[in-house]
Amino acid sequence: MTNFVDYSRGLMEASKGLRTHALRAPDGDVKQTLLRAALLHACSFLEAHLNYMAEHFRDSEMFSLHEQGILLQREITFKSGKFLISDNVRFSRIHDRIDLLLTKCSTNPEDRKSGWYPELTTALLHRNSVVHPKEVRQLQDSDVKLALRSILAAADTLYLVVFQKGLPYAKRGIEGGLDLGIP
Repeated sequence: MTNFVDYSRGLMEASKGLRTHALRAPDGDVKQTLLRAALLHACSFLEAHLNYMAEHFRDSEMFSLHEQGILLQREITFKSGKFLISDNVRFSRIHDRIDLLLTKCSTNPEDRKSGWYPELTTALLHRNSVVHPKEVRQLQDSDVKLALRSILAAADTLYLVVFQKGLPYAKRGIEGGLDLGIP
């Protein structure tokens, strides 16, 4: 495993630790801060693994140039009569990246996402409400629990279809996590 994969695992462990502390915190600003941080760390974990998988397929003939642009989140340009992946960032939706990996790497992508996919959609809506706030949003532990569960399931499924083995630490579940040293 690479340092980046270990870093990604640290994001999930931090997320679980933040949630654990949020469960003990009284309702209010501290609890909301911990829940938001847990949610954002979990989403960063998923994006880190998507980026790791995208790099695995860099220059792969399995994906067209435009598909590589989606996976790598890079703009496709046309220069000197041919299409190229540029260094310019062009963000892709998380769902688009997941759908592309499932479609290309799984024999039956619809079966693979039946349980966790709708929950992941809800989790990403919660994330968007925190990252792009338009109104006051109070997260509940159930929101973060759903996010952690669906994100781990998504990463595990993607590892199964891409690398033919599950995410090594997915079975550890969503409890526990990094001890943050917060009383």
